[in-house]
Amino acid sequence: MKTKSIRSRVLSLSIFSAIAFAALPLTSNPTAAQTTRNEYLSPTQLAYISDISQYSPEAAPKLQLGSEGAPVRDVQAFLKQQGYYTGTLDGVYGVATATAVKAFQQKYDRLNNDGIVGYSTWNAMINVSRNPSVNN
Repeated sequence: MKTKSIRSRVLSLSIFSAIAFAALPLTSNPTAAQTTRNEYLSPTQLAYISDISQYSPEAAPKLQLGSEGAPVRDVQAFLKQQGYYTGTLDGVYGVATATAVKAFQQKYDRLNNDGIVGYSTWNAMINVSRNPSVNN
């Protein structure tokens, strides 16, 4: 009698679990709130999330129009923190990112004002991130 009661409860629990899991969404796409949460962080919080000083100018990738990925998002976050970039942190190196890079490069006269993040621009960005009072 006990075995039949236990089987009945297990079956009931299994059916309940199946119904509960069926109601869950099967997508793994982030919600709008998750994709834009960095837009509302203070500059200090942005620096903590995307620490550009983790890069080395020698090993960092050259970034230009069409580049994508975490390094682009980190550069966007840095430029946003510095007040040069107003777009979303999407990891896509588009016209808005290139324009922000040019504005940053223009402030530092020794940089080539080409909108490309190469060795010299990485170096300047890393120096600024480590010492915000740096004025090249």
